[in-house]
Amino acid sequence: MSDISFTPARRHVLGLGCERGTQPAEVLALAVEALKAVGIVADELAAIASIDSRRQEAAILAVARHLAVPALFFDAPRLERETPRLKNPSAVVFARVGCHGVAESAALAAIGDNAELVLGKIKSAQATAAVARGGCRKPDGRYGGGNSRRQPAASRFTFRGHIMHKVIYDTDPGVDDAMALLFLHRHPEIDLIGITTVFGNASVETTTRNALFLKREWNIPAPVAKGASVTIDAARAEREWPAMVHGDNGLGDIEVPATIDLPLDPRPAHRFIIDTVRANPGEVRLVAVGRMTNLARALKEDPEIATLVKDVVIMGGNFYVPGNVSPVAEANIHGDPEAADIVMTAPWKVAVIGLDVTSITTMSRSYLGRMAAEGDGAVKLLDALSQSYIDFYKHAVEDGMMVHDSCAAVYVVAPELFSSISGAVRVVCGGIADGQMIIKPDGRRFPPGDWDDRPSQIVTTGIESEKVIDLIRDTLLRV
Repeated sequence: MSDISFTPARRHVLGLGCERGTQPAEVLALAVEALKAVGIVADELAAIASIDSRRQEAAILAVARHLAVPALFFDAPRLERETPRLKNPSAVVFARVGCHGVAESAALAAIGDNAELVLGKIKSAQATAAVARGGCRKPDGRYGGGNSRRQPAASRFTFRGHIMHKVIYDTDPGVDDAMALLFLHRHPEIDLIGITTVFGNASVETTTRNALFLKREWNIPAPVAKGASVTIDAARAEREWPAMVHGDNGLGDIEVPATIDLPLDPRPAHRFIIDTVRANPGEVRLVAVGRMTNLARALKEDPEIATLVKDVVIMGGNFYVPGNVSPVAEANIHGDPEAADIVMTAPWKVAVIGLDVTSITTMSRSYLGRMAAEGDGAVKLLDALSQSYIDFYKHAVEDGMMVHDSCAAVYVVAPELFSSISGAVRVVCGGIADGQMIIKPDGRRFPPGDWDDRPSQIVTTGIESEKVIDLIRDTLLRV
């Protein structure tokens, strides 16, 4: 396997990466999917290459044997030494299993200026792929080699083809909402197809204005639809807006025009959600980081959408740590408990990203400042609007802030950075524990109760905080 020769007719390289314990069948499923994405058959493969995967050699070799091609193993220091022997292959298909990021795969694809790169990701048996091409786009629309001088791989690829995640972002901007919005806008595996607003960090008029402002400043093409202004139970008393957290204007009291000259989608947010889900059955992921009112309204008007949504990711709740607006409740759930209970008990899949993980995932002022110094105007604006938010968190974080909503955005593309439990979840509505989320863990037996015959949902309980913060940085700095 160490002496591989490549003939002109067999110039494709399949690159595989996987995590410890990945089954060969899973790797093979993604490999086949990735090959199909660019019309390559196994007979056209020169070899299978792997970077930093020696602990998974058995899985890689099993795939190589199945496809009847040689296998090469690289570690990062060997990459530069090995690439000349690959004779500038015309295509590299790089399939990643249970991993996030594209650094290694882009480096492997840098073997050739004309290389085609396929990025893939697998969860169990489900395989998806996104396609990118290297080099410069020529005037006739074809892709050519461009400058042959070695450049940073990330700057040499333009993502196109299959977008992995269609996302509607339900939000109440909000400082941490703004960071998550920029993440969703810039991550190459996310197609942000809509922004829906809700009351919470400020009135819905203010949060909608803020969403339009950020859409304009960050050149976000997704439409904005205005949502709920009051709780699903109209009898609930209104609470004061948390100006001490997000500022009077919701964006850290930076200068924001009173009105933004951009159109709103004419539909109310819950109707926008219904129509978009029905137009894309089985594809839309709802990422909700405010009150759950818009989602609850959508379910009440059209219960069938629960079977048409791919899944729901929410930022809210707390299970094994204290709340942040009462000893037992987190702000988003406490702000509309009835809506949250409707969402958690609907027959769709929900992943809860709560204070158990977000309260230990923090970004320092200096870290954000370095990002702003390196980044473009969008990151500089994010840095400016975050300053008073960082000041607020001085009671809990040393010169930094919790990045609550961005954790939910990260979960969309990198759930492997989280650990979780599953079970039926209910929300307390009223009384001293108003807004408390309570899980009945799967496998635990209790007498008959209000959790029975409710869907099992995912509750995150652990997080690789440093990796999450680094992924946020890498994504926000990607232009």
